[in-house]
Amino acid sequence: KLFARVKNVYDNRLQSGLDSLQLRLTEKTYKNFVRSGAALSEADRAELTQINQKLSSATVKFAANLLADNAAFEMVLTEGDLEGLPVSVRQAAEAAAEAKGYSGKYLFTLSKPSMLPFLTYSNRRDLREKLYKGYLGKCNHGDANDNKEVVNDIVHLRTRRAQLLGYPSHAAYVLDNVMAKTPANVYNLLDEIWTPA
Repeated sequence: KLFARVKNVYDNRLQSGLDSLQLRLTEKTYKNFVRSGAALSEADRAELTQINQKLSSATVKFAANLLADNAAFEMVLTEGDLEGLPVSVRQAAEAAAEAKGYSGKYLFTLSKPSMLPFLTYSNRRDLREKLYKGYLGKCNHGDANDNKEVVNDIVHLRTRRAQLLGYPSHAAYVLDNVMAKTPANVYNLLDEIWTPA
């Protein structure tokens, strides 16, 4: 019933004497209702509700897996492995190791404050590679924290939601509500700035 009232205002917006702000608010309000599934049939609204619930669960699982995999990676080093690292980075790694019970060692993790200084300053290419590969390989080990299936589920759910709401893709759904409006416009902008950049 509320959507019917919103739709009535929207359908008559050009004849209602609305100023530019009222017109914009009417259009945004209507579009938000439509993007939330208000214009769908009852069966399609039920499907959209299921999709949104599954998406919510999948994104929470994705984040939890990422957090767990981040926490699981540890690179424990000795004094001889720290060549090139500033004193402040060494002290932070020593404190992190001490907190984990690695007395007399130095701990580096995938957290940015730990990882980035190591990648920036370490003279040890092999250790930089190990840390970087640990970062790149997060949630991609075929274990309980693996996110490949979760990502696959998210992609399929987002695609189905977009199609249900009348969009050809998730990108089109997301971009329709922002300045770019379409994936084609995004690529046009990127093409314009690619060469100068």
